[in-house]
Amino acid sequence: MLRIINIYQCISYGTLMFLFCSNFSDVMESNVSLNDTVIFFCLFGLCAFLFYTNIYLYKNKKKFKSTYIKINVYVNLLQIITISVLGFSYDFVLGPRVMPYLGYQQTIDIRFLFNIIISRFSLFYTTSTGIFVGINIVPLIIFFILLKEYDKFLVNAKSK
Repeated sequence: MLRIINIYQCISYGTLMFLFCSNFSDVMESNVSLNDTVIFFCLFGLCAFLFYTNIYLYKNKKKFKSTYIKINVYVNLLQIITISVLGFSYDFVLGPRVMPYLGYQQTIDIRFLFNIIISRFSLFYTTSTGIFVGINIVPLIIFFILLKEYDKFLVNAKSK
């Protein structure tokens, strides 16, 4: 199961890196702030590192397997929840997004968001009185599968 997750994440992160490279000239030609450029390079670097860790795990090497599974667990954990409470917002997504979304401002609003491929990191404040919460299904499933694989790895490591 770990190999299937590794292939899926390599395809996802590889596609994102390709999109980053294809959009690089547009970003550099337009008048973007230094913060946007730094976030652009940080997300590209994160995608490249995660691509490398998944290729490493796919090849089934043992040296850093525990560390790389743990990194992938944490990255997927950070992608599970999108939240905005009274103007404070957090959203982090790398890859596809399938998300049921619940909002409350003056009435309850239930939505379903779907993006084939997206890279987004936002942490900001805007004036708002609403509460919005979304659960990203794809990283949630991957998170639980990777946790199971990590536990299996630890049990195998202790028995040897």
